[in-house]
Amino acid sequence: MESERGDSLFGYVKPVQGQLLVCEYEAYKAIYCGLCKALGKTFGPFSRLTLNYDFVAVAMLHMAVRKPKVEYLPFRCAANPLKKRTLCICPESLDFAAACAMAMLYSKLKDDIRDERGFKRIGKWLLLPLARSGLKKAKKNEPRMAQIAEEIMNRQNKIESDPSAGIDLAADPSASALGQICALMSEEEGQQAALYDFGYMLGRWVYLIDAADDYEEDLRRKRFNPFLYLKDKTNAERQSEISSILNFCMTEAAARFEKLGLKKNISILQNILYLGLAAQQRRVLSGKAPKAG
Repeated sequence: MESERGDSLFGYVKPVQGQLLVCEYEAYKAIYCGLCKALGKTFGPFSRLTLNYDFVAVAMLHMAVRKPKVEYLPFRCAANPLKKRTLCICPESLDFAAACAMAMLYSKLKDDIRDERGFKRIGKWLLLPLARSGLKKAKKNEPRMAQIAEEIMNRQNKIESDPSAGIDLAADPSASALGQICALMSEEEGQQAALYDFGYMLGRWVYLIDAADDYEEDLRRKRFNPFLYLKDKTNAERQSEISSILNFCMTEAAARFEKLGLKKNISILQNILYLGLAAQQRRVLSGKAPKAG
């Protein structure tokens, strides 16, 4: 069986915009723009293709943990110079999130190349040298980050080569990777452990929501998916069981987040954990909207 999962930290961890205050939404957009700038400055224009909401959440959590100096300045984006925007300036946190994005991109491309066929595979091959260059730069800035990304790919490949691998085993590499990445945000041993616990459960949810999102396609193409053991159940039964598993992960992630005792960016991060994840889960299980990406 083929595998296409592994490091699926892409597109699910974001807030519900309508439940944010105007100032919160403006701050969130400014961090998004700041991360885009950080990617382009360090890794080149191509790297901006990796930009998505998940890494904005990584940057926001890093800011909340490290409490670095943050500035918000007006600017005009080259993509839309007629519209005034706000840019977040916080090199410590934004560079951390940018390195995370590039490290994870390289692992994802390697995984996709193994699984794809035809023109899609050729396209991935063409992108690989650029991603490899980005990984080298990420190793200089965050060497442990790159190591984590490589470890998750190797572990995931081995696990998903066994069609009988269960949910706990299949989700562990991604969960552990996000746990380790979160732990890198602190230098305090006790806080590192708490951040790892939070990241682990959030990473588990991300892996499993991606698996639920890909279920039908994986079933059709005979690729590994930890939920394939549910294929003989009715759609309602399958959705109910998947929902229960994901709800447990969400609840545990939220409980572990509260133990961190963070103050900065707290309302936006709580929106993501309490509202955003649930909204993404409803979207995926209803099958009424496009996939995250």
